[in-house]
Amino acid sequence: MKQAGVQAVRTGVVRNEQLLTLADTLGLVFFQDIPIAFLTAEGLIDSLPRAQRLVQPLLERARRHPSARHVGLARLSDTSDPAACAYFETLVSDIRQEVGDTVSVYYTTMFTSADRCGRIVDLVLVDLRDLEPVSQMRTRWRVAADSMEANAVGIAALGTWVLPAANGGLRRPHSEESHARYLETSLDWFFNALKQDQPAAVFVYRWRDDLSGIASPGHNPEDPYLRSYGIMANGAGRAAYQVVEGFYTGKQMVFAFPGGEAPAYHVSWAILVGWGILFMLGLFYATSPRMRQMIQRYFLAKGFYRDAIREGRGMLLGLASVFLTGLSASVGMLGAVILETVRDEPALVMLFRWLPTRLADVLVELLNQPLMVILLIGSVYAFSLVLWSTILSAMSRRRYPLSPGQVMMLVVWPRWPIFLLMVAAMIMPTIPHEYSMRMCLVLVVGLVILTLNAMVRSLYDFTTIARVPPLLSIAAAFSNPLVLLLVIIAAAGTQFTPEIRYLWNLITLV
Repeated sequence: MKQAGVQAVRTGVVRNEQLLTLADTLGLVFFQDIPIAFLTAEGLIDSLPRAQRLVQPLLERARRHPSARHVGLARLSDTSDPAACAYFETLVSDIRQEVGDTVSVYYTTMFTSADRCGRIVDLVLVDLRDLEPVSQMRTRWRVAADSMEANAVGIAALGTWVLPAANGGLRRPHSEESHARYLETSLDWFFNALKQDQPAAVFVYRWRDDLSGIASPGHNPEDPYLRSYGIMANGAGRAAYQVVEGFYTGKQMVFAFPGGEAPAYHVSWAILVGWGILFMLGLFYATSPRMRQMIQRYFLAKGFYRDAIREGRGMLLGLASVFLTGLSASVGMLGAVILETVRDEPALVMLFRWLPTRLADVLVELLNQPLMVILLIGSVYAFSLVLWSTILSAMSRRRYPLSPGQVMMLVVWPRWPIFLLMVAAMIMPTIPHEYSMRMCLVLVVGLVILTLNAMVRSLYDFTTIARVPPLLSIAAAFSNPLVLLLVIIAAAGTQFTPEIRYLWNLITLV
């Protein structure tokens, strides 16, 4: 690290006195993060006694070693909540009473304009990793430099991940060469092009990837996706190492890398499924007179539509099954597209960090298999509609019995606008990244609104045909799986309010 021009190293707590002594002689400085990470504001307050115990031995070593005089009080916790500031105020007060101003204190955060505690510490380090293209990273830094109320602002993590097995060349996303070019462009901007608001410190993420110290070989809370960021690999420097060494030593700031071959066209399985659904519906429409007749009655004559269902009985089961299959596949495709779009968003990554290790591993593996995502979400959606149809069919037995095919038609047919959402989801790959999250929010909100509207429409048609009393209609509404899911989410929200608030802040404020 010294040969590469590194002046400071962000790491965990260093207890090895020999290592600290060596760093003293080399002039290296350790920025030591205590293991207080990924917490809500309430979680920070609750962890205060533990943090005080962790800081005490660091202060003792700081008296003996100049390299150990930077202490990180929290990592990637919710500093957008003013309630978290009490945690930092207490720790900073304790440190000042113990060692005065000889120890510099900092924390790392993902919040820029929304950070509320920066004035308390000496330095705030903003996490800027995985912001691509580089222009997005620059924008985030300008927001941080302009709006953060902090004594000093630096960069906790700068860089992007690299695919070790990827073919070489700048044309290959996440190849070693594109990884190096990302750092070259970023460091050139910070060191040369940026004249004002330069960061107080820049930490490249990271020196080397080492998963040997984590609790589970398949789980890493820092990065649930287990991606490689290191500029060193297998004892040798990657192309990014040359860039970092060149900039940190001042020897070289312009680099040439081979372009390589352009990657093959990436086929999105979710989009292919969407086209398959449209083809299936078009084919069925062209070959099924009954479907064409039902469409005309549904949109042009609601009374005839209800009469057709009342008189159709068993003849409707096939039509309802085809429609149910298409709807379920559409919802699965929507889910796969949304998850693929938000997989790198801070809120989802933070959620994976909180989940139990095995569950997080399963979900991460599932994200890498879009067809399985489509199948799983579609199956759950289909099961929920079949279950509700069964419940409604049972409720109709006392007055005007309806067969499963009749009830399923009432349940699935009003959900036709979901196909329009599916078409909107098919254009997601063409939407710029800065608008993709808004589009995902539109899709999710649209799906919920359309589903609730379809439920009301289905209940109205059901009560009209089956002549069930009003109280039974209310019971039918609360037996809907979506309503039950919303009730469960609301109940869980009362138990996990701080976590939900933190995730919401990550979605809306980062």
